[in-house]
Amino acid sequence: MKKFKLIRVVIFPFLPAIAYQMTLLLTPNAFDYLNLIYNVLFVISLWIAVYFLGELDD
Repeated sequence: MKKFKLIRVVIFPFLPAIAYQMTLLLTPNAFDYLNLIYNVLFVISLWIAVYFLGELDD
């Protein structure tokens, strides 16, 4: 179970980047809005990763 939590901690920060690149391929004209959304999702994913790092000790 600990390995699964560690994998989630490693993958979460990369999910917004993957979603950002995929959406950019589909709609290249929406760059400004995507940049804002990407930054917000990246910050949220980092907070989630920090939370799960704290949960690994339990």
